[in-house]
Amino acid sequence: MPLEKNYCGYTKPITLTRSHAALLSAGSSLQIVESILSGESRSGIGVIRPPGHHAECDETYGFCFFSNTALAAKYAIEIHHLERILIIDWDVHHGNGIQRMFEEDPRVLYVSLHRLDIFPLKPEESDCNVIGTGAGAGYTVNIAWPKRGMGDAEYLAAFQQIIMPIAYQYDPQLVLVAAGFDAAQGDPLGVPTSPVKPHNIPKRLLPMLEVNSNRCQHRW
Repeated sequence: MPLEKNYCGYTKPITLTRSHAALLSAGSSLQIVESILSGESRSGIGVIRPPGHHAECDETYGFCFFSNTALAAKYAIEIHHLERILIIDWDVHHGNGIQRMFEEDPRVLYVSLHRLDIFPLKPEESDCNVIGTGAGAGYTVNIAWPKRGMGDAEYLAAFQQIIMPIAYQYDPQLVLVAAGFDAAQGDPLGVPTSPVKPHNIPKRLLPMLEVNSNRCQHRW
């Protein structure tokens, strides 16, 4: 008998097949980081499902079982003793699970670009005034769009004017990207919220790769 969990208003059965896929997804993220930090690879990409950035430490949420990118960062901290990891989350929804895991931890700088008026609909946790707590204060950056209609120009401006200056100052040892593509034009969950053209999305990544190549030890 499959367990039942609620995903953003929908009830989805957690079957053994889905659980296995979720474990493979999370494990693949760890394997990528291990390959990079061991020197086997210079960079990597995980084409994996299910996604992860909504999953909390103790709860599945928003179609997500495990917070894959957050677990990858935690692996790099605990196993390879990294002290500065930058996570960029450009999914059109706020990555509440990643933020929650590291909101008190200065070893992870979490930057999220998202809309406030769609799921998870918690502006008190995801607007620009939310910057982390305790030792992690200042290490959470929420670039929160108030409404739909943000496109290439707005995203590229956010990278050039906000994210890149912060990234240079932070000088990360590892960059992880939670690369949800529902901000891309044509995606039913994101459009017409943020009609970014798919071929322009890599332009957002190129400056980060430049940071990694010139100043950062590793990248994902």
